[in-house]
Amino acid sequence: MKLIFCPKCYDVLRLIPRMRFCDCKQSSGIVEKDGLNSKMFGEAVPLWFSNESFIEALYSRPTIGMGNRFDAFIIAYSCPTINSGNVDNYKISNDENP
Repeated sequence: MKLIFCPKCYDVLRLIPRMRFCDCKQSSGIVEKDGLNSKMFGEAVPLWFSNESFIEALYSRPTIGMGNRFDAFIIAYSCPTINSGNVDNYKISNDENP
């Protein structure tokens, strides 16, 4: 699962096939229609976590004490499936709007 983190307001957002903005509007992103490639804008820092690892941790959640860990990482500056740019230059089609 791809997410973005905004270092200005500390929001974390899951990227989906429509443009999403953090609370302070300084970071945004979208998953392209192919479901693999993403675009992010502004201050956004891309994150990824393993769906399988997350689900495993979720379903083995303890009643008390510390929760379970799952695999996650910050995506490198250079990643072939994530592009960054200026949101003002990105054309949003009608089917990408809520």
